[in-house]
Amino acid sequence: MYELAWWRDLLVTIWAAIAIVQTCLTALLILVIIYFVLKMKGRVGVLLDAVQGMLGTAREAAGTAQETLVAAKGTTVFLSDNAAKPVIAVASFVAGTRRAVSAFIRLMRKESKSDES
Repeated sequence: MYELAWWRDLLVTIWAAIAIVQTCLTALLILVIIYFVLKMKGRVGVLLDAVQGMLGTAREAAGTAQETLVAAKGTTVFLSDNAAKPVIAVASFVAGTRRAVSAFIRLMRKESKSDES
């Protein structure tokens, strides 16, 4: 039949063919990876431009929010100085006057009761 050397040569040939196919597939895979990396490099630039545009819009929105906050603070201070403080002062005066009149009336009642006794 076949000698041992023949089987050895057949296996070496098969292994060599497998190694060649494996090397070709690896080279093809490397080329595909390089292709996708180069393709994505161009898209990353577009994506980066879009992100920078969004950041610019976000900065503008933050500036507008800051301006609105300053305006709201000014309005709050104005209302506090010109509306709330005078109302609080009048309410405090009225409450104090009511307490004083109430205390005076109680004092007068106590004196009138002690005079009757």
